[in-house]
Amino acid sequence: MYIKAMLFVLLTAPSFVAQAQKDTVVAKNDTVTSNTDTATLKKATVIALRPLIVQKADRILINVEAMTALTGTSTLELLEQLPGVSVNGDGVIRLNGRAGVLVLIDDKPTYLSATDLANYLRGMPSGLLERIELMSNPPARYDAAAGAGLILIRTKKNREQGLNWQVSAGYGQAVYGRTNETGVLNWRKGRVNIFANGSYSEQHSYRRLELQRIYRDANGAPQSYFDETSFNTPVRKSKTGRLGMDYSLSPKTTLGFVLSGVFSTTDTHNPEQNIISGADHQLDSVTKAANSSQDHFSNKGVNLNFSHSFRRPGELLTADADLVQHPAASRQLFLNTTFDAHGLPQSTSDEQADLPASIRIYSAKTDYTLPLGKSRLETGAKWSSVSSDNRADYEYLVGAGAVPDYDKTNHFIYKEDIRAAYISLSRESGRLAFQGGLRVENTAANGHQLGNAVKPDSSFTRRYTNLFPTANLDYRLDSSGKNHLHMAYGRRINRPGYQDLNPFIFLINQYTYLAGNPYLRPQYSDNLELSWRHTQMLTATLFYNYTRDIEQEVIRSEGEVFISQPGNIGHHTGLGFSVNASLQPMKRWTMNLFSQVISSSYIGFIGDSSLSTHTVSFSINWNNQVAFTDNWAMDLGGNYSGPATDGQFVMSATGMLNAGISRKLLHRKAVIRLSARDIFHTVRPAGSLTNVPGVAVQFRNYVDTQVVGLSFSYSFSSGKTVKARKTGSSEDEQNRIKQ
Repeated sequence: MYIKAMLFVLLTAPSFVAQAQKDTVVAKNDTVTSNTDTATLKKATVIALRPLIVQKADRILINVEAMTALTGTSTLELLEQLPGVSVNGDGVIRLNGRAGVLVLIDDKPTYLSATDLANYLRGMPSGLLERIELMSNPPARYDAAAGAGLILIRTKKNREQGLNWQVSAGYGQAVYGRTNETGVLNWRKGRVNIFANGSYSEQHSYRRLELQRIYRDANGAPQSYFDETSFNTPVRKSKTGRLGMDYSLSPKTTLGFVLSGVFSTTDTHNPEQNIISGADHQLDSVTKAANSSQDHFSNKGVNLNFSHSFRRPGELLTADADLVQHPAASRQLFLNTTFDAHGLPQSTSDEQADLPASIRIYSAKTDYTLPLGKSRLETGAKWSSVSSDNRADYEYLVGAGAVPDYDKTNHFIYKEDIRAAYISLSRESGRLAFQGGLRVENTAANGHQLGNAVKPDSSFTRRYTNLFPTANLDYRLDSSGKNHLHMAYGRRINRPGYQDLNPFIFLINQYTYLAGNPYLRPQYSDNLELSWRHTQMLTATLFYNYTRDIEQEVIRSEGEVFISQPGNIGHHTGLGFSVNASLQPMKRWTMNLFSQVISSSYIGFIGDSSLSTHTVSFSINWNNQVAFTDNWAMDLGGNYSGPATDGQFVMSATGMLNAGISRKLLHRKAVIRLSARDIFHTVRPAGSLTNVPGVAVQFRNYVDTQVVGLSFSYSFSSGKTVKARKTGSSEDEQNRIKQ
């Protein structure tokens, strides 16, 4: 049904182009200009409508202010509607099907792990945003660590003069309820600009996991069965705050600072039942566990920034310095009782854990831009230093006392310094536009695992220097500029997360452990794209990426215990084709369709088992926005992802349908919105596991993605808009923090 609809739209698209060009504007060099001629402008006042999506040489710009039907949504809900962007049940954001996306807010780091970033974006109203930029091949000025690309979120906070403020509140009902409240304030007068925001969110989530392991003999015959049913019901309370000021020393020179913080607590109850039975499904034993944890997480940061514009138009010097502290703590309790086939208690195994962690990041960078006629030169340098201190203290509970569990107890210290520099040159000549750059990054890392009563000390040192070239070539195929041919290349790196290098064991239950891997190596990818673009309506892209030493979750079996840890499993090759169509069938109806087909191959080893997989997967997301009147609007969209292989995991198809309706009130300063996400509750991640010798594994998750929400926002603004400044220097380092 959806494929037929897409084909109909594409075949009839030429009839929409004339109307779309009449009702929209053309974006060039980020400046909006009208297609209306000068004579018309003399006769009447023309209000220029900003286009929803603008395809530029190295990025896709989404003008959030043009997405009127999605006013009142959260930023995370908005991201899920964008071409090529998807968010899974764990909050991991993917771009064009690939994880490892670097997310920046106003060119500043997000301070958060994937899960905490998702929760933060859920509490961030989309009405605060001006635009979002998607870059699958970022230029050299950005950290090379954006392996799958960049998502830049631009807010309105520094662009309006006078007093501006906004408040919003929302409630969502899934299995349990969730709320979020946000307040934003911006005041600019004379040389001073002060901005602040704060939010509070409370989310009670739900997940049920059903997992089966079948242990087989050498001939493949079942020997025993392990069936697990577990419930995960975390209650997360998060508070965020941001305070900053810009002071103009002169019309060309500005100093500023930003203080930011995220504070959250999570109480999790994780009851589960594990059933072990023989080859004939005869019950052997049942283990019931009452596991729980209390987690405290915070990120506190300060940013100092400077910018100076020279006399030559476009010549700019900027500098940033960041200090970020990330203390975290977790207290865990595991209470396990095993019963025999007759329901009589056999044994108990009780354990507790104290897991404090601390990460500190120092970072500084400077960027310089010099216009040279039709060319532009950019250069800059960056330095960052990271120190991480992680402890894991496990104890067996015996009677009224506790005995250390030295097999799991651990203390890991990690330090890393990265020095980087880049140069980039862009030039436009006739129909040809070129942008090329080279970035060099030198990494020095040291890890030290302190010993205990039964384990010796161990340490490692790594030094490496890499070059990361980037290139973008855009050629106009006709004099009108309606058809463009674009080619892009970039080399990227993904360094391991700091906690991923920590070899300590994190207990999930007595049959499942998580562990780090101090031997992890960075993964490197080469990305190549070739695309054709017709106006802003249609873009078709052929892309190829090759990744060596790819890092994936590796699961192995040690008896009845499964251990999951990150590992470099070999190399990955991806070849795909995507189509993005931005259409306007009617004046008040905007439609976007994005689909892609990817051929994906993994070749390597998982332990002593060779890995060789190949799959072809298909995905599509679509969004329709209809403004019935100036005050009433609705949106209808969704996504579908076909079966796919990701390392050891073979994932089943999944998809969702979303809808919302909004009404502007109080002289259009307020918006009330009713929304429904995953209307038919079709998001149920399921699949199987390969390359675990002697064991077959299948799993299915039931998650609370079906949510009905009601939100209200009110905003006030006055004054003229001014140009925003970019700040932030610790983008890559922040995104490698995991909770």
